[in-house]
Amino acid sequence: MSFGQTRIIFAMARDGLLPKRLATIHPTYGTPFLATWIVGLRKKRPDLHRAFRCPGVPYVPALAIVACVALMTFLSKSTWIAFGIWLVLGLAVYFIY
Repeated sequence: MSFGQTRIIFAMARDGLLPKRLATIHPTYGTPFLATWIVGLRKKRPDLHRAFRCPGVPYVPALAIVACVALMTFLSKSTWIAFGIWLVLGLAVYFIY
């Protein structure tokens, strides 16, 4: 997700929705390095043992998706209507801007 988030920050900065500096591209690598630096820092010692790993891949992530969808089905109709209204307003502001 950090790759996607850096691109979203880059695109929003390029569109003027975030500070322009976040749309700066690294001259050598051609990547949005400031957005990448904000989202996550690189590993300095790849040879070190990393203590955390996601347990039960792919079962735990798949179960999390199923749980989120199940929770969404229990939302009230008014919540979905409010979501739709805010989504339309947000898209309008984005495209009009």
